[in-house]
Amino acid sequence: MKFKISLQRIGKLFRTERKKAMKQINTLLLLITVVVLSACNNNPDFDNLQLASTEWKREHQVEDNKDTILRIELTFGATTFTQEGFYVGKESNQILGYSFREEGTYQIIGEELHLLYTAQKYIPNQLYGDFSELEEAERFVPKQKFGLEFSTEKTLLILRTIDCPPNASCVDMLEYWKD
Repeated sequence: MKFKISLQRIGKLFRTERKKAMKQINTLLLLITVVVLSACNNNPDFDNLQLASTEWKREHQVEDNKDTILRIELTFGATTFTQEGFYVGKESNQILGYSFREEGTYQIIGEELHLLYTAQKYIPNQLYGDFSELEEAERFVPKQKFGLEFSTEKTLLILRTIDCPPNASCVDMLEYWKD
């Protein structure tokens, strides 16, 4: 009988240790799953930190005046953005005058950049003017959505227009670079 009790105790001890081991394995598997899923959902290519505190630029040659370039600078804060359009001399790189200024907040959702405009100013009835001449737009596009891409070196920002608001003049793709 003593021998039988010892085997029962050993069996009970074995089952208890096996349950503890299974709990530890399950906890470890759960932890690994959480880490893997969080890594998959946190795409570093589309993180506000990739945009925050950066200035992106694009330029267009002015058709009527080959000595003038329209430069657009898009600057991101932690949650805000500013976009300014101004004309510069091609050779001098000096600012000749401002064309527009837009301000607002932004949010990255998945692979999309959502801009919510809080102010849009422009120079009325002329190509450019002094910064002090910028006037508030009476009606402006309150929000816009873009597909968001980066070059592999993170020096090129590509915005693809997802929805073009009514009565707006939209470009399919905008490319900005940073220095």
